[in-house]
This record gives sequence, C-alpha cells and structure tokens, in this order.
Amino acid sequence: MLAWAALVLATNWYKTQTVLTTQLTWILGSVLVLRFLLGKLHSLFFSNLTPRWMSLHYLLLLLNTLFWSLLFVLSLVDETFLPLQQPLLITIAVVSFGGVFSQRAKRWVAQCYASIIILPATFVAFSLPDSMVLGPVLAMFWCLLMFGSYQAHADYRLNKNLEHELAQHQQAISLLQNTDSLTKIYDRQYFTDCFEYQWQLAMRNNTCMALL
Repeated sequence: MLAWAALVLATNWYKTQTVLTTQLTWILGSVLVLRFLLGKLHSLFFSNLTPRWMSLHYLLLLLNTLFWSLLFVLSLVDETFLPLQQPLLITIAVVSFGGVFSQRAKRWVAQCYASIIILPATFVAFSLPDSMVLGPVLAMFWCLLMFGSYQAHADYRLNKNLEHELAQHQQAISLLQNTDSLTKIYDRQYFTDCFEYQWQLAMRNNTCMALL
C-alpha cells in the first residue's frame, strides 16, 4: 500500500484519475487487509486447517501479484496509465525482489510470483513497436529473478539444515551432561531438574505426586 501511495502521489496521477485511483486503492487495500487478518489468525486456525490455510494464503498472494501485473501491462497499452510507467518499473522491481525473498521457503511460489508480475508485461513489450527495447530488459530481469529465487531457496535450505544439525548436537550434549558415563543412567542433576518441573506441574494442576 505504501508503494501504491508513493506511486500515485509522486506522479500526481490521483489528481487526473481520482475515481480510478480510488477504485484501485480499494482493490489493493482489500487484498492487503485480508492478508493482514490471515496473519493475525494464523496461530488460531493454522494447525487444524493447514492445507486450506496455505491455499488461502497463496490465493491472496496471487491476487496481490495480479494487481501489480495488470497495472504494469496497462501502463504499456493504455494512455491513461502512461504517467505511471516509469515509476512503476522501479516499483515492480522492488516488489518482485521482495516477493522472491519473502517466499524463498517455497521456490515454486517465488518463481510463480516473479513470473506473474514480469512475463505478461514482457510479452506485451515485445509486441509493441515502441517497447521493443523494454522487452529484452524485462526478459533478462525475469531470468535474474529466477536465478535469485533458486539461490535464495538454496540458502534457506542450507540454513534450515544447519539449524537442525545444531539442535541435534545440542540435544546430544545435553544428554551427555545429564547421563552417567559408566552406567548410562540419568544423574542427580537430571533428577533435580525433572523433579522441579514435576513439582511445579503438580502445584499448578493441584494434583498429587509419587516418588519411587
């Protein structure tokens, strides 16, 4: 929404196209509000409705992507949107990189995001005589986004694997610290920690304890 506001304010487009600006603002704002609410309700419903929740997340992400893609295409073919064309190029670049980075956990999502924003305008640019130079530039930019999504996903997977290995090492170290090296039985420190936890649990639940 900040990008859209900066776009229409910097070009004074809202003064000449007030009604159209209001309509597009409502469309984009509605999608963003739904995405915000989805994020706020994540902890309440995600565990029980994971597939549907993720489908709704990707649907709203797709609608947000389609907004910018359609706006980009209109800036190339419709004179009404022509004043937005140059600043929109910068906005599209920022939004594309942001989408690819934020969706790095799912490479196919990041690549679909970048393709939906860039490819329609690329095909349109190749078909227009006045935009023949823009077509190759957008095509190269799309290739850059594809490579960036691949690299970002690879870095993400590497970090996740390192975190998993670190957690396993910490668990092994914790086990060694609380285990007698000769008998392989938990030592007194483990008993103390475990007893303290069970005591607090019994106090909170008002239940009895038995010690064998």
